[in-house]
Amino acid sequence: MAGSEQLRQVVAVARHTVRRVPWARLGLLLGVWVIGVLLIVQLFYPGDELLPLQQVDGYPVGAMSKQAAIQALSTAYANTQVRVYLGSAQNAAASPTFSQAGLSVNVAARVSAMQYPWYERLVPSSILWGTSASGTPKIASSHKTDEFLTTQLLPQCQVAPQNATLKANGDKLVVVPAQNGGECSKATVKQDFLAFTPSLGRPVAAQVSMTTVPPKLINAAAQASADYYMKQVGNGITLVAGGQPIVIPASEVYSWLDFTPTNVTVQAHINGDRAAAYLNKVVAPKVAVAPGTATVTMRDFTEQSRVGGGDGTALNLDATTASIEKVVHGDSNTASAATQPVPANVTYVHTYTSTDQGVTALFANFAKDHPGTFGISYAELSGSGRHANYQGDKKFVTASTYKLFVAYSVLKRVDSGEMSWADNEACFNKMITYSDNACGEAFLNTIGLQTITNEINALGLKNSNFIEDGGPYTTANDLALFLGTLESGTMFSATSKQRLESAMLANVYRNGIPAGTSAPVADKVGFLNGLLHDAAIVYSPKGTYVLVVMSDGSSWGAIADLTRQLEAIR
Repeated sequence: MAGSEQLRQVVAVARHTVRRVPWARLGLLLGVWVIGVLLIVQLFYPGDELLPLQQVDGYPVGAMSKQAAIQALSTAYANTQVRVYLGSAQNAAASPTFSQAGLSVNVAARVSAMQYPWYERLVPSSILWGTSASGTPKIASSHKTDEFLTTQLLPQCQVAPQNATLKANGDKLVVVPAQNGGECSKATVKQDFLAFTPSLGRPVAAQVSMTTVPPKLINAAAQASADYYMKQVGNGITLVAGGQPIVIPASEVYSWLDFTPTNVTVQAHINGDRAAAYLNKVVAPKVAVAPGTATVTMRDFTEQSRVGGGDGTALNLDATTASIEKVVHGDSNTASAATQPVPANVTYVHTYTSTDQGVTALFANFAKDHPGTFGISYAELSGSGRHANYQGDKKFVTASTYKLFVAYSVLKRVDSGEMSWADNEACFNKMITYSDNACGEAFLNTIGLQTITNEINALGLKNSNFIEDGGPYTTANDLALFLGTLESGTMFSATSKQRLESAMLANVYRNGIPAGTSAPVADKVGFLNGLLHDAAIVYSPKGTYVLVVMSDGSSWGAIADLTRQLEAIR
């Protein structure tokens, strides 16, 4: 109760006081109170903290600690770009940041010097006076500055002058004005570079002076060259083609010219590529004579007869442009269309003798006339024993022909009792007849790549292996030797021979060699990406022979066609 009574008395006194104090006096009391509070804030404002409205080089640092302000200002300057202009150039040669150019500014000393002395603190509102740092910011360089000037700026200080030259403008030549060059003095470039005043509130630019280097060929000399060339060309150049004069318009000639200024004149040369379109369209038909066609009959590699033919004539562009250029230079009054012979077209009719040379010629001409890369090998196993090859020792990736080598190693082990035929017959036949990959890989893993390589090398297949990077590899000659050895019966037992040849006779892929002959064929094909291979024993009525065609980029139809041609000359 006592407390409540005291509160009522205080309220009553306050009301009485308010009624008695005029409003003007209340305002005065309030102002005194505000000033008092402000003085207290100023008196106790931290000495290491900058005033609320202060800036340094246009960067606001108000209410920051001095250490934080120094860090912020240092970072801002480090990231500020300096646009460096050489001489009177309008575009900056370089725009490094202060950090990249090794520059720094004395922000630490200037911020540390920003004080709020006690006597200013006694002045009401002085806390709002300190708006910017005093003194001019100063740049400090470093060894990185020297490196920047040496490696990046000085190389650009050597600006070569541009000699006056010429260009075509319709039916006349006009001068492309000369331009001055310039060079910097190595002794003063650093002084010029560091002469700017750093600031964070406006763009920063450094101006490096350059000494003017005048061009050697001035506009007047280029104009003299233009007048000379226009006098030579006149309204156009007369070119005699096939006995007929053709006037090439001046504007056309000028459009072909390339210009090279020297120290005393501008040299003009005809650009053959630009002249070619006009000359081929307008001039070439005046001198062209179509070549004839010769029919050449070849037997094996020897020409037997040549009928018809006759060379033609075509425009010689290089010699013709050289003749026109002589007129431009004033060395001649007219130009002449030069010609060159065009060899006759040749159609070859190939015939072949039934000899080793004849078959070799067949293979070589076939490879030349068909797309793709070939390795071909042929050997007769009876009769006259002819043999021939084309790139027979060229290595190809085997594709599935490797399965013949695997079959050899399997049957060797069957003959020796190391492997059971009953256990392996189904997979063996799938591997050869259907080119089954799973069975081929299973046998490979069982016997081993190195072992199979050793065994086929022992047969004489010196260019075949499973262990060379990118392989396995073989050649047409190696496959032909393998098949010849198989057919001879010396490879393994007669039973094993019959098992392999039977599987090959049942091969389901018959679009290659089997499609080119009516005789029974025991073969193994391989196809992988662009590779098409066929290795075959052909049981021809005229004698059994081996034919192997390995190819990259060919077709089964081409392989069948080669077989038909071989059959024809046998």
